Amino acid sequence: MKDYFFYFFIFFVVCCDKTDDIGLSIQPNSDRIILSSYNDTSFFNLTCVKEDSVRTDEVSINILGSYKDPLFGDVSAGIALQYRLSSVLSNSFGSNVTADSVVLILPYVGHYGDTTQDMNINIFTLGEDIFIDSLYYSNKNFISSDFLYSGIKKIHPNTNVYLLGDTLSPHLRINLDVNFFEQNLLNTDIINLSSNENFIQHFKGLLIEPILPADINYAMVYFNLLSNSSKIEVYYKNDSIYNIDPSQNLKYELLSDIYSARVNYFDLESNLDTSVFLGAQSMGGYKLKLEFLNLNLLDSLLDGKAINYINLTFYQDQSLSAFNNSNDLYPPHTQLSAVRIGDDDNIFFLDDYFLGTSHFGGIYNDDEKKYSFNISLYLQDLLSGDHANNGLYIIPVGSAVNANRTLFSPRVDIEIVYTKI
Repeated sequence: MKDYFFYFFIFFVVCCDKTDDIGLSIQPNSDRIILSSYNDTSFFNLTCVKEDSVRTDEVSINILGSYKDPLFGDVSAGIALQYRLSSVLSNSFGSNVTADSVVLILPYVGHYGDTTQDMNINIFTLGEDIFIDSLYYSNKNFISSDFLYSGIKKIHPNTNVYLLGDTLSPHLRINLDVNFFEQNLLNTDIINLSSNENFIQHFKGLLIEPILPADINYAMVYFNLLSNSSKIEVYYKNDSIYNIDPSQNLKYELLSDIYSARVNYFDLESNLDTSVFLGAQSMGGYKLKLEFLNLNLLDSLLDGKAINYINLTFYQDQSLSAFNNSNDLYPPHTQLSAVRIGDDDNIFFLDDYFLGTSHFGGIYNDDEKKYSFNISLYLQDLLSGDHANNGLYIIPVGSAVNANRTLFSPRVDIEIVYTKI
């Protein structure tokens, strides 16, 4: 392959999208080449590939919920989460301690899907240790232990909570089993409360799981478990409060914070017939693979030319989007990334990526329903033989912290702007 000189400068190329502009040809008296699979598939091959998993420990946002996607099938997300003492204790909670109520608080930061549907939730204690310094992936299965809650909750991720005259930020409140916390917190051996290390050994944390619906498109909700309001509130009484005012109670809090291990785990369909659609799915779902089938043709087209800019564009499949309850309910990804595939199917960021988003692209264009990438440096290295021609993966950005999926048209375009030399 030849070496090509690349001139990187900011400019805009204004062009019309005509039928005769598309195909494997050089535009007469022009300074650009357009290759497209729109009416010629000899240069590109697109396939949908199952992702193995994504890392999900100590992420910034945790996902809970489930929905049934007409193409991607059943999708669900659960959370394993440690809690720590708000203060270590050297004395017990008092004499004749009884629990009044126990409230789990999960602060919302967003959602994906239909929040008009109620969510079915199960909550257990964790039956195994999790560690903040360990790596966990989305396909991890956790052991559950004591049963703490099962029920249906309304989802209001954008609505403030009004409680006892106070206005609180949107959050989900769930009443947990009183007897468990009365026995395992309020009346446990004080040694279990003397340090967070001892407490985590005693109470390993919570396992919060959705119950997958039969045929209803439910929602995935996003929580910030690092928020100061992410906690378990335990309300209780003892002899002291009985003697002062029996109508009142005391409160102790268990916190999730930066020192608490927290892991998402996802359950997605793994044996889909990907011959009927092209897509990218977050949460360790699916990714789009692009293969260049005829680099020799491209090499010959570029003979005697210095490349200024190479733009690779993918288009959202509008017909499938309409079939899947529209972009309003299940919007596509706001950003995707293109990564090159190594010889062992490992992936590498493109050199273009490190020049920043304004150069590299990948942001969803809502007006034109497309994603565009500047792959100038990558294609130079590909044509020069510095990279093996194993293709590109188009993958979600933030795959572990969003539930989006994008459906693609079979059309992919590559536009090359050049200068004759």
